[in-house]
Amino acid sequence: MRLTHGVLVVLVGCGGAPVRPAGSVVLSQVCDGERCTVSASAVFSSAPSRCTKAAVAGCRVTECERVGDALNGEEVSAGDIEVAGLRTGPLTLRGGSVSFSGRAWEGGETLTVSAPGGVVPAFSAELVAPREVKLEATGGGTLRRGADFTVLWDDAPMTPVSVTVMSAKPKARWVVVSCTFATSPAVVPAAALKHLHRSDDGYTVSLMLTPAVERSVVVGEWDVGVSAETGGFATFLTTSD
Repeated sequence: MRLTHGVLVVLVGCGGAPVRPAGSVVLSQVCDGERCTVSASAVFSSAPSRCTKAAVAGCRVTECERVGDALNGEEVSAGDIEVAGLRTGPLTLRGGSVSFSGRAWEGGETLTVSAPGGVVPAFSAELVAPREVKLEATGGGTLRRGADFTVLWDDAPMTPVSVTVMSAKPKARWVVVSCTFATSPAVVPAAALKHLHRSDDGYTVSLMLTPAVERSVVVGEWDVGVSAETGGFATFLTTSD
């Protein structure tokens, strides 16, 4: 299943208890042949997330009691956010999100994201636009939580790929395992996958493969993540022990 549109934003503090308010700016391009849709979104929350994040075997494991825990406190602003380096021309993001048609990058271009500051202090970050990749194969439709899981895609030079597995159900704890790889094939380690829930317990488990470049910026007391992603693929899995 091709990943069409939609961004999962997880704002978390490092380690056990979250310690900082956090925010994110996400640029996304999804293409079907030469027809592309570009979206940009910015979210800043005045209080630390109630989710927790841990580094496990080179991956990130995020756990939340409820979906709403990812955003905590009042949404605030960093001012009008400017994005430069797009083939479609400069973009100004005045809070929330915006989308438009057109190919904003081919891959390899330098993108600059900057904000003048508001409640969130001024910040700037540079990204190298990611290239598209094509999913070739996964470890199958069933994921064993006690075993490594292999994902294969056609290699795109200079493009890191984020492999994300999520288990979730309404009004219940959810877990996101995210690993970034430079080359294919990629192996998601069992040490991280064991944190996922079982499908037999009513959880929906999804696999997402996204060419993405991320930067983390610390400004004042804020952690700001800036990322650009291109297309991607998604499918559902069944988890077992």
